[in-house]
Amino acid sequence: MKKLLSIVLAIAMVFSLSVMAFADELNTGKTSGEAVVKTSTLKEDGHTSAENYTVTYPAETTIAWEKESTDIEYTVQAQLTWDHQLKLDVASADNKMSSDNQDDYTLDYTLTGDTSIQDGPVIAEGTTKTLNIGIPAENWAKVPVDEYKDTLTFTSQLVSA
Repeated sequence: MKKLLSIVLAIAMVFSLSVMAFADELNTGKTSGEAVVKTSTLKEDGHTSAENYTVTYPAETTIAWEKESTDIEYTVQAQLTWDHQLKLDVASADNKMSSDNQDDYTLDYTLTGDTSIQDGPVIAEGTTKTLNIGIPAENWAKVPVDEYKDTLTFTSQLVSA
């Protein structure tokens, strides 16, 4: 896909160099003319795609002991070409928090909310999405008091609309 995009962009750049060959003049007796004004999908350097997206999420979230529901907010912004969308998935390897101090216990939880989105080509800046960590009381009761942790992985990609 990247090679195809590079070839298309290179061809577009070559054609943009020949704009002067199509210049028009107003001659005697001609009182109006037309000029085409268009945008490029490249930034000013002529090589970098103008497509962009940003996903901002907290590096760490602390959950109070015995709290059964905790929301985690993250924000998304995108400005893509008309034929692209942002696909974002949030997941844990096994939805189990473990302790650095002992291996015999894990704290099971559920991850719900905006765990998978596909949107675009334009997502307004600062669009807020919410994840929820659910730990039922019976799961808290199965483990000794300790600090448990897990890692959520945010995976993003551009996909065809």
